Amino acid sequence: DNLYLFCINKVIIIAYQYWRLNRLRKNKSLKILIQLLSQTFDPDYSIVNRLNHLLEASLNTILSVSLESRPIEEDVTFWFANRAYQKYSQINLNDTDISKKLDIKLPIAFIIHGWFDSAHRTWVKNMVTAFLENIDTNVVAVDWNRLALQEYTLAAESTQMVGEYLGEFIKVLVQHGFKLDNITLVGHSNYFTLSIFSMGSHISGFAGAYLNGSVGQIFGLDPAGPMFTKLNVQPENQRLDPTDAKFVQVIHTDKTFIGAQIPLGHQDFYPNDGSSPQPGCLLPVAQNAIHFNQILCSHFKVVEYFITSLNPKTDYTGVSCGLGYMGYSLGLCNNNISAKFGVYTDMSVRGKFYFRTPRILPSFDQYLSLSKGKPNGIFG
Repeated sequence: DNLYLFCINKVIIIAYQYWRLNRLRKNKSLKILIQLLSQTFDPDYSIVNRLNHLLEASLNTILSVSLESRPIEEDVTFWFANRAYQKYSQINLNDTDISKKLDIKLPIAFIIHGWFDSAHRTWVKNMVTAFLENIDTNVVAVDWNRLALQEYTLAAESTQMVGEYLGEFIKVLVQHGFKLDNITLVGHSNYFTLSIFSMGSHISGFAGAYLNGSVGQIFGLDPAGPMFTKLNVQPENQRLDPTDAKFVQVIHTDKTFIGAQIPLGHQDFYPNDGSSPQPGCLLPVAQNAIHFNQILCSHFKVVEYFITSLNPKTDYTGVSCGLGYMGYSLGLCNNNISAKFGVYTDMSVRGKFYFRTPRILPSFDQYLSLSKGKPNGIFG
């Protein structure tokens, strides 16, 4: 009976969402909202697609029992590219030619999306492109879209399983001759309008922990705060922490709402104090028709910062300051230690760092460069 009521409730909610959207379609404010949601976020991900994803997530939640019984390889796939093989193609654990597809002489960067997201989104492909334009490396995107498209708590319960499966995939790569020191995990969040929690960073942590912290690097892009570090700080084995890799770097762009406010890595960067609103975003207010959009704006700025940081000409140098961001802004810590955000950092430098970013970042195309940087980390 409870399952039946739950299913009926979900169907009614989704039906109401579509009915309300159709009824208000001519409303000017809704048109503005739809335009902003479609343009500010992915151009290939319209509001209709977002609602379709919400419907699919509800159906997946209803059918969660069947999802649990499916083999993990049906729900988690891997997509790779490198300079020699630039076609975004799938690769499997049981491929006999893994060492032919992936260049064993090069490092590997894994990109992991979050809730309500996919490895085929524009931001993921932009990150793959930025890696290959600036660094000679293998890039593998982890797609756990089927499990991510569930009600939040069910998707969250899948993160450890996804992380451990990624760990198994990395073990296969090691058997083919790849070195754990040459593996980087980049975890981010969702890009769905209604979702406000990040999971990709914590999947990176689970994968790293599964491998006993032996992977080279983890980059946590605004890891989730709610249910991880806010209200009740979870134990380290249930979230990203410095023991998950030999080096863990974290950047916080929305500690105010969505992101974690506490340090989670060996280096933690807080651009513009790591708070909402980030430059180029508005302060979300309840009266604002696009307040959900603006909340996500600061959370997603982290992807812009990371992608642009892959160009060696970009300088996101943070300064350590015991007086906090205010002390940094007043120039009271100019002589303190500093570190560069991104893959070009000096991994021997540890601490909490602040830096400022411009209000408007250059376009993605302006940051694509064929010049090869000399990272101080595993890409060196």
